[in-house]
Amino acid sequence: MEQTNRINIQADGYRLMPDWAVVGTEGSYGVSTLAFEFDKSWDGLMRRVTFYPADSAETVEVLVNDGEVAVPAEVLASAGTAEYVLDGTRDGVRLISLCGRLRVLHTKEPGGGESAGETEDAYAQLVALIQAGAMRGKSAYEVAVDNGFEGSEEEWLNSLHGYLLTDQDKADIADVVAAKFIDASEVAM
Repeated sequence: MEQTNRINIQADGYRLMPDWAVVGTEGSYGVSTLAFEFDKSWDGLMRRVTFYPADSAETVEVLVNDGEVAVPAEVLASAGTAEYVLDGTRDGVRLISLCGRLRVLHTKEPGGGESAGETEDAYAQLVALIQAGAMRGKSAYEVAVDNGFEGSEEEWLNSLHGYLLTDQDKADIADVVAAKFIDASEVAM
């Protein structure tokens, strides 16, 4: 089932607008998504949301992928007002938003429901994003293009001949260019 309750949130520096929303009824899960639109202050930051469920001292951390975060089952487990904070980090910079509030409405449990289980920790989420290719860094050729190189990948490889590369070196470089590597600076927490 696709999530049906999409809540659009503007992350404007420290402010979240709106700063509260109804996300569902207690015991529901898998139906609410926070969809963030970030201003330029969030550019380049690795982002996550930390949820504070209404009835629990435990927090739930979820990495932000493509601007969207599913509201975890732990938040929807009990009626009340849960809170969340958005934060981002990279290269010695950390930005933390003001608290947003999520209202979970009271209802009667129909019985026989299945638990959604616990949300994976941030490390397991990061591994899943990497395996899905969402954290792919740029290839050496893409970096060269970003820095002004004009030409095809083959032309770029041939331009390296001034460095006395052997044919094996060029083949190795071609393999590296073709591989999909992770930019470690994008996964700093």
